[in-house]
Amino acid sequence: MTLKDRVVETERERKLQTFLRTIISRPELGAITRHLEIMWNDSFDERGEVGCKQYSYDGDRARGYLATLQTLARKKGLSALAVSELENGWCRPHLSLLMHLLPSLKSLLLVWIRWNAKMDTRWVWAEDEYHGPTPVGLRTLSDLEIHQGTAYDLIPLMSLPTLNSFRASFLYGAGGKQEILRSMRSVKRSSKLRKLQLKFCAVDTELLDGILQLPEALDTLILMYHYSFPRHIDPSAVARTFHHQIHSLTTLSVTDVIPPDMIEDLEPMGSLRDFTLLKTLRIPCLYLLGNPITFDDGPQDCEKFFDLLPSSLVELTIDIGVWFVTEFLHAVEGGNVSRWMRVRGQKVPYLETFIMGSYDYDEASHKLEALEIRFKRLY
Repeated sequence: MTLKDRVVETERERKLQTFLRTIISRPELGAITRHLEIMWNDSFDERGEVGCKQYSYDGDRARGYLATLQTLARKKGLSALAVSELENGWCRPHLSLLMHLLPSLKSLLLVWIRWNAKMDTRWVWAEDEYHGPTPVGLRTLSDLEIHQGTAYDLIPLMSLPTLNSFRASFLYGAGGKQEILRSMRSVKRSSKLRKLQLKFCAVDTELLDGILQLPEALDTLILMYHYSFPRHIDPSAVARTFHHQIHSLTTLSVTDVIPPDMIEDLEPMGSLRDFTLLKTLRIPCLYLLGNPITFDDGPQDCEKFFDLLPSSLVELTIDIGVWFVTEFLHAVEGGNVSRWMRVRGQKVPYLETFIMGSYDYDEASHKLEALEIRFKRLY
């Protein structure tokens, strides 16, 4: 089921309310609902504040409507929660009620939840207080995707009992870093979560370090940093956070655009050779090699480059960034194609695909071809 309200009237949650009434009147439809997408667009008043609450569930009329739905649900034996509990639940009461009515939900997509909302959920975590049972709609989830959220809101959801894949876009560290770190102590480690994607995230290294300690054994980790994030982290610090998943990661993708004023003092992340299960790696060249001006004029030994990579790699993508293709080749290939190919075969014997991504292209295509490196233009 897909509920899309993309116009200004979305804050009234018309389609969500209609679907909620349908599920209450016909519970058998809730029992067969496996995939749910809810998309809405919050409106802002002249003060820049989100105006959804006044339409969705503020005021006597809205409370009365919600109470009516809750009464109907109780008569069907579907939910015994009070309206006050729904209002203190996860983001919006209608969504909270709906999550208590879908016993077989497998995937959930929520788009354009307002970025500055604190869910303060009673479902998964609430410090120093009893928070009641997790809704049935969250107990069976294997796939969860949320666009727009804060780390404070989303971290508790990582411990859902059956969650396998979790994707969050525009993840912010709002709510106070220390507050978030304290909340993590009450979150159970996840034994089921295998795939984690944080797209356009803006959390610092300490917070990311805490987040990556929550899954017990990630298989796939995808990080895409937000272009506007004020950068006070470095690749070597980020690399240390990956080591929480050193014995399980098979796919690691890090996409980052580092501003020029940060490059001069940047320290590369060091070797990933101890990630013995890693098969797919995408990484910025700056993370591996650092600033190109640190290399002298003489050719470098390719063995130093391949020692930075796990021997288990099957696919490697390097985003060049401020490096030129010719600079990269000069720094790692050393002018000896036959030695490059021999060392590659020794150090990364399973490597099938080597891709170089760049926004610019120079006259090095023949050399890339000789080294069996595919060029991909980034946009």
